[in-house]
Amino acid sequence: MDSLIDSFVSKRIVVIGDVMIDRYIYGRVDRISPEAPVPVFIKESEEERPGGAANVVENLRSLGARVDSLECFNVPVKTRYVVGWQQIFRCDDENIEAILRRPSNSYWLENSLISCGALVISDYCKGLIGPWVQDIIREAVKLGKPVIVDTKNPDWSIFKGATVITPNDKEYQKDNWYVDNVLVTCGQQGMILMEKGKEAIRIGAKARQVYDVTGAGDTVTAVLALGLACGLPMLEAAKLANAAAGVVVGKRGTATVTPAELREASGIL
Repeated sequence: MDSLIDSFVSKRIVVIGDVMIDRYIYGRVDRISPEAPVPVFIKESEEERPGGAANVVENLRSLGARVDSLECFNVPVKTRYVVGWQQIFRCDDENIEAILRRPSNSYWLENSLISCGALVISDYCKGLIGPWVQDIIREAVKLGKPVIVDTKNPDWSIFKGATVITPNDKEYQKDNWYVDNVLVTCGQQGMILMEKGKEAIRIGAKARQVYDVTGAGDTVTAVLALGLACGLPMLEAAKLANAAAGVVVGKRGTATVTPAELREASGIL
């Protein structure tokens, strides 16, 4: 497994998706407001981290991969108010405008696909991903590149032909997959892999004392893409992604996994 993780540095991954900013405001709550029955949040610190497709990119780079990316022209900001490890409130600042036609700067992606190991589509429904992405998927499939899709869009038809889609348990659809493989992320219950023509397999999560799922799906997408780019079978790539998810849920907020952490976590493989 060490040699596999070491080989990540030779991989180039193409990422298309919605970039966001994850803002965290940390503080404490000592009392209830006299003006309304709500807690008074006392701010202590603040930080910003890459979110959405940007977090996928950060995870890929953290593992040594090279990344070509086409990112959202709008940058929504998610502001989370956190006490200890508990998120008590989230405020989203976004102005969603759907791109109706293929972005003019997407044509270079077709050239990038020739030398890449995999294509990732990170669709948070913030305006970038539309039916035009079907052209990119077809090109990737023609070149024999695995296509990994993480989407909040209930219409999976625009991702027809992709290698695998990675919904969480609330997003999973029993019908109309349009793809051969589905990897359902289930939080503390791990994952369920459904490959075409095979029985579903549950991949258990490693127990963690501290558990924050924020951004864990981005880590799963990134590591699954790297595993498939290195030629791993779908199940082994999913196990590797599950091990990576087990690392980041033990960190507060949006986070990445390092090669050393992934080596330690994937020792069971």
